[in-house]
Amino acid sequence: MHASIAQCAVPDEIPRDFRPFFQYLANTWFVKNTVEFPVPPFTDGYSGAFVTLISLGPSGESKHSHKDEILQGDFVLKLDRRYGDRTEADQHEAARLCNEKWAKKHMLVLRRQETSLDHGSVALLYDVAGHKVRGTQSPENMDAGELKSCIRQVAKSLVSEWNPLEVGKSQSAWEFVEQWSGKRLRDERLLEVQREVTQGTSIIRFGDRILLNPLHLGDTPAGRERFPGSPIQGMLHGDLHLRNILAPKRQDSGDFWLIDFAYSHKGFLLYDHAYLEVSLLLSNPERFRDGSRLYKLLVALDERNPDSRSWAAVAPDDFCVLDCIRGLRYEIEKWSSISASTVKGSVETQFLLARVSAGLNWANKPLELADRKTAFIYAAWAAHQFNKENTPDEAWWQFFKNVSLCPQAPP
Repeated sequence: MHASIAQCAVPDEIPRDFRPFFQYLANTWFVKNTVEFPVPPFTDGYSGAFVTLISLGPSGESKHSHKDEILQGDFVLKLDRRYGDRTEADQHEAARLCNEKWAKKHMLVLRRQETSLDHGSVALLYDVAGHKVRGTQSPENMDAGELKSCIRQVAKSLVSEWNPLEVGKSQSAWEFVEQWSGKRLRDERLLEVQREVTQGTSIIRFGDRILLNPLHLGDTPAGRERFPGSPIQGMLHGDLHLRNILAPKRQDSGDFWLIDFAYSHKGFLLYDHAYLEVSLLLSNPERFRDGSRLYKLLVALDERNPDSRSWAAVAPDDFCVLDCIRGLRYEIEKWSSISASTVKGSVETQFLLARVSAGLNWANKPLELADRKTAFIYAAWAAHQFNKENTPDEAWWQFFKNVSLCPQAPP
């Protein structure tokens, strides 16, 4: 669509809830601008925000407090609801200051922001320094090879470039999950999916495995113990799903940009990586609603040998997800072997706990129940693996006896 928004109705691309606010922006930011939406909006679909590419014509003029700056070119426009005192602009700036060299290469430049109390909304306008925004794409639109390359680049950069190696204060394993997940652990949506998957018990029967209800991780011996090692901390994006990544349509440059730093904060690393894994699992909502396909994929991810029977059992349509997640984990392994070699064991354990938390957080999103079940089982798989690696066999077996759910054989 191409129009002068000062002279016509609000474009159809703008969701109904944001149309009054967009009209306000039309009368302040975009006076006499021509506006084009060069590609379909990529609303994130999880938080209710509206995100789109927008192209502004050269005759723009502003009556607002922007010192007559003329807006021209391609931008990313985000419209969101205003929540409390925390602003995305503040979080974006904190993330930028963590590593300004990295930010210049991988973060969009915030050009304008506007908060309207009357509309209960906030607008942010970003551009990509040195690049045309319409020349970018979301990973959701990439082919398999491009997607795997992009995921590995992002996974590597988050630990090797954005964050210096910083050791944090140790605490119990469950406290790690609580710090990553916060109040979400008590939300009704998460408790609903827990009831659906566990049938009110402390275990999940999945394939030939008996998995721990991940919300009961804090009740296990390993979950109560202090973290076995030195945790690594740094800056997190906080909402790193596929729709918050942009990359050039030509992947040979190796560039990428992250958007939407509204939930960025300092915390324990590898949560972003785990969160991105779940985003990959849910990138095709129909794919893993078949529990047997999810089971085969999770088994294959635990197997390092690509020639194994577990890899051969994975459905052909699932190999892209398998390759992407294995590529992501390979970058973590390489980083921990080289840059974080002194705390390598801690990195592996920390990533398992991050996967528990990321799965629980996705299980709490306003998604279809089947997709939230997938995320919950992903969390349970990681919780089981964490306990298996950090609990003596007798103590692990005793835990199941204590909850009166003793299976036929030790899990």
